[in-house]
This record gives sequence, structure tokens and C-alpha cells, in this order.
Amino acid sequence: MNPLHDPICVLLETPFSRWNEDDKKDFLSCEKPMPLLNVNKTTKIKDKVYNRNFKLSWYLDFEWLCGSCYLNKLFCMPCLIIGVKSSVWNNSGFNDFGNVTRALNKHEGSSEHIRCALGLSRLRQNLNTIEDALQENSRLCIKHFNENVQLNRRFMQLPIRAVLFLGKRELAFRDHYEDASSVNRGNFKELLEAFISISPVDIQEHYKKIAPFFAANSKTIQIEIIDCISQYIDEYVENEIKECMFFSIQVDDSTDIVQKSQCSIIIRYVNSGGKLVERFLGFYDVSASRTAEALFNLISNCLEKFNYKSKLIGQCFDGASVMTEELNGLQAKN
Repeated sequence: MNPLHDPICVLLETPFSRWNEDDKKDFLSCEKPMPLLNVNKTTKIKDKVYNRNFKLSWYLDFEWLCGSCYLNKLFCMPCLIIGVKSSVWNNSGFNDFGNVTRALNKHEGSSEHIRCALGLSRLRQNLNTIEDALQENSRLCIKHFNENVQLNRRFMQLPIRAVLFLGKRELAFRDHYEDASSVNRGNFKELLEAFISISPVDIQEHYKKIAPFFAANSKTIQIEIIDCISQYIDEYVENEIKECMFFSIQVDDSTDIVQKSQCSIIIRYVNSGGKLVERFLGFYDVSASRTAEALFNLISNCLEKFNYKSKLIGQCFDGASVMTEELNGLQAKN
């Protein structure tokens, strides 16, 4: 049999919601497909052999049951038309005919099937409003989705505000050995809980629902929010520098707590608002080599995207490992 002539194959290929109005009416006006499937299953229990053959009476006992002659499988008509959740009855098809009776009764009692069966019954009662009913169902799903999105956005403002508050005041987010038994649970956790406690009731209730799946006070979430804010700041600064006419740089040499040499780069310029600003571009590891050539390559790579060859008008070096006054020193190379 050609799959194009099998209604079930057509439904699997093109969901019912995407059919035009006339095709929907024609399909619901016709009887469900009830082909005689090719089933010949032999089961041996102890010394007895049982043969399982397909029974047309299954279609009569379960009014929602339909079959695909091409796929040689059983399907649920309401779930095929109305269903949202994917299951064997509206996706791959049922062919475990050794346990068919138990599977049919189990599916008939499921909440998803009952919902789909009621929806299909309403469609058949008024064929003229099929499109309206489907659109209404889609509208409600979209509305519910948008409401959740809005709640998620409103809630995510709380951990973002906590990150910004601690970052602006240069306060630690947490202790290195932070755990649930600690008396001090960390600035971020304490601040976030304070924000949640004074939030509207709908935000507090929403967080209770998502808390088992989304730990807003976890270390991972803190790092991800910090990374997002850092990326935004970097992009903002880069756009400012690209728009300015000239800039100067300050390179400072520093050593961290593990005696690792670092180089910090700061850039100064006048922004589009006529204000003199100073931006920190970051720390860079220079422990491998602190020669003038290595530092020059580092600074050159960092400033290359800002067209420094035509915009750089001033240099300041503090604690550099090479003498800037020398002919082959760092300042001469820049």
C-alpha cells in the first residue's frame, strides 16, 4: 500500500493542525481507518503454545483505536489529532500484540488520552469551528508560555541585581568552603534570599515551582550571570573605543598571590558624550616571557581591533620588565 493513501501516515507526516479547513472537515466526517493488520504472534508458556491473531473487535471495543495498514501498527485517533505529548500511540505506533489488551486499557485511562478524547469530541460536535477551537487551544498554550517567560524574566532580575550590587561594592560572593552547614552562607545567597522575600507573591510562588530544577543561588548560576554581565560590558567598551578618535594606554606590572606575573592594560579616551573615561581591559599572564618583544605582541594583539596604529597617542608603563627609554624597548616598539 502506498503511504500517501494511508490516513495515519498522512497525519504523521503533516500534523492535523496544519491541514486546511476543508480537509479537516472531510477527515472528521469519515470513519476511522480500521484495517485488518497482519499479526501472527506465537507465545509459548510452559508446555502450551498460544497463537495471537489480530481481532477486528478491538476497533469496536475501543472507539478511539485506529490502524495503519502501511505501518501495520495501531494508533490512537484523538492523540493523533489533538495530542501534544509524544507517545507510542501518536508517534511510532503500537505493535506489541502480545500485551495489546493491557496496553489498550492502560492508555484509555491515561489523563493525556482523556484530554485528547474530549477535545476531539468537541471538534466533531461542531465541524464549523474546528479552526477556531484549534486556534483557541494554540492561543491558550502561547498565553501560558508567555506568562511563564514573563515570570522567569522578572525572577531573573533578582540574581542579576544581587550580582551587580556585590560587584559595584567589590564584595565577595561566597567563601571558598561554602556549604549548607556554614553559619555564613555567603553574600550572594543571603542577598538573593532577601530580594526574594520582599518580592511580589507571584514571584515567590514561581520560584518555589522552579527551585527543584533551577538553583538560582548555585555557584554555576553566579558564574554564568557574571560572565553575561562581563560580556556585555566588554562589548559596550569595545563600541566606545571604536567610536572615539584617539586613546592612550597604561600598562602595569603586577603579581598575584601565587607569584604569577600579570600585566594589566587600561585605556583612556574621550567618549561620544565628551567625557574622559578610563576602562580596564583585563589582566594578562606574562609569566612565560617578560621581554619587550613578548609584551609588545601581547599589547598589539589586545589593541589591534581598536585600530591602535592610527588612534594611539599616549603610553604609560609602570613596573614594566624592560626599560621603556631604550631604543628597542616596549615604548619604542609601540
